[in-house]
Amino acid sequence: MTTATTIDNSYSTITNQGIGLPATPLDLEAGDSTPNKAMDPELIYDLHFQDYVEFLCNLGYNNTQMSTVIRKSHWSCNNNPTELNYPSFIANFPSTTSFPVVKNFSRVVTNIGDENSVYKAVLEAPTGIRIKTVPDTLAFTARASSKDSY
Repeated sequence: MTTATTIDNSYSTITNQGIGLPATPLDLEAGDSTPNKAMDPELIYDLHFQDYVEFLCNLGYNNTQMSTVIRKSHWSCNNNPTELNYPSFIANFPSTTSFPVVKNFSRVVTNIGDENSVYKAVLEAPTGIRIKTVPDTLAFTARASSKDSY
């Protein structure tokens, strides 16, 4: 997901073929995968099995749904509300929401790239949306070190 691109094989922006306009993030999902880049993503978002269990528990999945998704008959919900440490996020607001609204998302990334690496956030926000990344630059001095951002 972190190495996908929004450019197609003709070097044009991926389009929503149903309407012929540039695709939105909801059309693209992660974008066009780039297998060579995926072999060396530089930054990773660590997730563990229990992270997915907690996420599904907090969504209110019942026993049948849980066992279908996680393919196990036994698990433990710790009722510890958490977000998935995942590269993407989405916020849904009811139509009755009064704006402006602030929504924070936290992520932890681990550097598996070069020992001395610097990454700068580049944001493209839809019209009417303001996005801020804190910090906007992550500097690593070692491999396998982690940083928080939101």
